[in-house]
Amino acid sequence: MARIGEEVSERLDVTLVQTRVIRHVRPKHACPKCEGEESDGSAVKIAPVPARLVPESLATAGLLAYILTAKYVDHVPLYRQEQQFLEGFRGHVRTDGYGGYDFFDRESKHVSHA
Repeated sequence: MARIGEEVSERLDVTLVQTRVIRHVRPKHACPKCEGEESDGSAVKIAPVPARLVPESLATAGLLAYILTAKYVDHVPLYRQEQQFLEGFRGHVRTDGYGGYDFFDRESKHVSHA
């Protein structure tokens, strides 16, 4: 099979006071001999997306545990957690002014929307 591209997915994680972006790169492969043939499978294959605790979310289990602990144990309001979170990702997050965020990698200029 010939590699024709890749799919990239990202998740957000917090480890103690360290914030990081976990990037999963899933290569795409195509079978040049399979093109135009009627078969059960597709000519393009890609690995499945890693399972997520909350579907369609960028948050990992560690980030969710951090948010819930800060909210219900440490009594930190969500708006203050948001400010702390954005400071931790300084240089990697842009706000769009409407409550949404763009997460981007400074080196590759890759942008993913949340």
